[in-house]
Amino acid sequence: MLTLILGPSGSGKSVRLREELRQRARSRQRSILIVPEQFTSSTEGALYHALGDELSAYVESYSFTSLAETLLRRYGGAAVPTLSEAGRAVLVRRAMDEMMDKVVYYSRQRRSAAFCQKAAETISELKSAGIRPETLADYANAPGADKDKLGELALIFGTYETLLAQTAMDPGDRVELAAKSLDQAFFAGRTVYIDEFDTFNHSKRAMLAAMLPVADVTVSLCCDQAPDQADDGVFSGARRVANTLKSMAASAGVPCKEIRLTQDMRHKDAPALAELGLLLADPTYTPEAEVDPAAPAITYYKADSRQAEAKAVAAAVKARARAGVPYNKMAVICRTVDQYLQQIRYEFRLQNIPLFCDEPTTPENTAPARAIHAALDLLRGGLTTTALLRLLKTGLVDLDRDSQCALENYAYTWPLHAQDWREPFTRNPEATPIG
Repeated sequence: MLTLILGPSGSGKSVRLREELRQRARSRQRSILIVPEQFTSSTEGALYHALGDELSAYVESYSFTSLAETLLRRYGGAAVPTLSEAGRAVLVRRAMDEMMDKVVYYSRQRRSAAFCQKAAETISELKSAGIRPETLADYANAPGADKDKLGELALIFGTYETLLAQTAMDPGDRVELAAKSLDQAFFAGRTVYIDEFDTFNHSKRAMLAAMLPVADVTVSLCCDQAPDQADDGVFSGARRVANTLKSMAASAGVPCKEIRLTQDMRHKDAPALAELGLLLADPTYTPEAEVDPAAPAITYYKADSRQAEAKAVAAAVKARARAGVPYNKMAVICRTVDQYLQQIRYEFRLQNIPLFCDEPTTPENTAPARAIHAALDLLRGGLTTTALLRLLKTGLVDLDRDSQCALENYAYTWPLHAQDWREPFTRNPEATPIG
């Protein structure tokens, strides 16, 4: 049985799904919840908080990757090593070496590590889409295609797959291999729930196709209309996913049921925001909620520039802070952060408003990593303005304000007297003024 829970954001899909998990756990029935890789940790915490020690034992939380590993450990195949990102690039290099004179178009790039890395990423994307080397070769021969480029890429892809079969396994291949091992015994007495997904790649679809005949599967999708309504709106991708799942169920002879949620549960305590959502979805909608002019739930400003927008936002935040609203209960949402962040930071700094920006970063850009790199640069090359300022800007140097200002001034004027200290610093770091 396939059950699709469809509804826009905030309609209560996840709440309904987790209520079913709770009811099954209370009845001592086991369930499997599958979420994207990045949500596994938070989902386990939420389940434990909602169900407690005893009931949470009846719900197993997986990503498709961790479920595949569980199946491989049970049915065999877990011992086969998996290629890392670097291993993929090395295998591409080996594939190109194996092909020898067949590589003509990419002959100048065959020794480039950057090219091998990019080719490995391209092959990974092709595999995620379910494209095989022979499929790519057929497309290379199609009218209007770049035959030389795509033809050689298909050859590299094919040789890569041959070498891969002899050495290790691609992460996506592990999910497909696990899908082939699925049987009814694994899902006996268990119902599968799938949440937080927008789409499914080829390997995940293979796993779903294997699940449908042997388990009851419930999938929640963020979708505002019926799947059979075609348009290019924001939910068109989710509707295509729903149609794909229905086709898979029909091919497997599995009945399919749809549950559509339309009520805005997220804004049930803020009717004005609920009305705004309906108005944005349908410009012809006539709002029904009455608004108190003295205390409007929504206020809009007309600004001539992003700087003016940022100034208005900072003033509104400051006014609410004076009224007793904590700063950590307020949020600023921008259409594109990179276009507004500089103006927001400037205006907030003028108003003495604390700002935390949730920006994505990589480990090498964190303060401890930058401090280590700067310290190593100082040890390797002596005192330089760049390395010294990089170390100070990490905020990890334990100095009082006056000492830090003095050291920064020293760093800025360092080229005037660099030669005086570079020689002793190179021989003995303790001889520098930093100590």
